Amino acid sequence: MSSSDETLTKGDFLELISITLGAVFNPKLIRPALERIKTELKISDTGAVSETLVPSDSCDARALGGALPEQLGNGKAATDNKEKGKRLTNYVVFVSWLSDFAAHYGRHPDIVKQKADKPDARMNQFYSAFYRSIPSAEKRALMNLLEGFRAEYSASNGADGSTSILEALKKYEAAHPEAQIGKILGLEAKPEYVTDPAQMRAEAIEARRLAEKKAAAATEGTPMGLHVDKGDQQKKRKAEAVSGPAGTSVRKKQRVVEAEGQQKQGEEKDKPKEEETGEMQKAAKEKVTDKEVQKTKEEEKKGLEKVAEEKKKDKSEKRKEKEAQKKAAEEKKAAEEKKAAEEKKAAEEKKAAEEKKAAEEKRGKDKEEKKKEKEERGKEKGERKKDKEEKKRKKEAEESVVKKHKEKSEKPK
Repeated sequence: MSSSDETLTKGDFLELISITLGAVFNPKLIRPALERIKTELKISDTGAVSETLVPSDSCDARALGGALPEQLGNGKAATDNKEKGKRLTNYVVFVSWLSDFAAHYGRHPDIVKQKADKPDARMNQFYSAFYRSIPSAEKRALMNLLEGFRAEYSASNGADGSTSILEALKKYEAAHPEAQIGKILGLEAKPEYVTDPAQMRAEAIEARRLAEKKAAAATEGTPMGLHVDKGDQQKKRKAEAVSGPAGTSVRKKQRVVEAEGQQKQGEEKDKPKEEETGEMQKAAKEKVTDKEVQKTKEEEKKGLEKVAEEKKKDKSEKRKEKEAQKKAAEEKKAAEEKKAAEEKKAAEEKKAAEEKKAAEEKRGKDKEEKKKEKEERGKEKGERKKDKEEKKRKKEAEESVVKKHKEKSEKPK
């Protein structure tokens, strides 16, 4: 961010006047005067007056400890959606974005520095100071982005009030990654910068209270500058008495002395009243501040209770979700184990059947081999028997031939 003492244009100057007066007076009363200034100074119509005197309803003003002069949609300030669409300007969109960012990322160094520079600044003062600190190049890029958003927002149904400015802006940034206000301004939404809006509001109120208390202590003892004025008058009268003409009578000098004495008595008489008035004003201011602090504490307490309730609810939901996940995991594991057991059983049964079949096939094969072997043995036995019988027959035939030959040879001649 650049320094805040950058040269202002006429439009910026008018814008700052609008912001300052709009935070204190009724916008309806000061608008004509500001419009006249714009006309006489020939300032181009940038919407500086309307955009600062009609705040956005999407701005989280309380996040910075301030309050809007008028909230759209409340009482006499309520207008129809068409009028609301006409009021949309670049500055309103910028404030909508910045208020949301400062509320939820209040620990960002630029936000912290801006608050530290002027801790007693209210909402509009904070926004205007931050806006003025944006360098020219970044400001032009920001304006181009906001112009594109406004054109799209006006062309869509968002301008009829059905969608808030901030919600529409977030959708626009999501649809246009290159159009990011945070990137242009160097405001990163990091986790370490995250803050609670209620806490930011309480801190802003406390910072303003301490700043106002310090300022009151610095000016205590000289309310409204009365002592200074009377002292000046007294010195003037003394000078007149001393530097009077030579013919001044003793009576005149005496009247001057008497007047000074009466004035001194009046001062001493008025001093307790002035001190009493100052004390009363201080007490009233502290009373109002204490009420604000008490209100803030109550709101913060309610916010913390709500957060605790939400955390408790989230914890219960997470516990239920965890139990459901655990149950689902157990059921899945049981189903997988059952499936694995069934597959194992089926594999074992298949293996047993295959082994049984193989055993039966082996037994059948062995039986066939034994039968074949038996048949071969029977065949061999039959052949041996046949050979034996053949040999016996041959032997008998030979013996018969020998016997016949013998008988023939022994027969007498």
